[in-house]
Amino acid sequence: MLSGGAANVSRSFAEISNEGGVGDPRTASSEKGQRFFDAIVGQLARLVNDLETGKIDDFISVGG
Repeated sequence: MLSGGAANVSRSFAEISNEGGVGDPRTASSEKGQRFFDAIVGQLARLVNDLETGKIDDFISVGG
């Protein structure tokens, strides 16, 4: 996710914890969390900007 571009990863239910997490939480850190948060906010801001300016129509045909 932090390298840019779209991604889709499928997980089996066996890989997901009862709390909804995936993977080993011991490798987490506040710095990694901040990087993910910043990347998500940046992409959402870009999407909102593309919607506001009509640039999204260059990538996604709507009703046409």
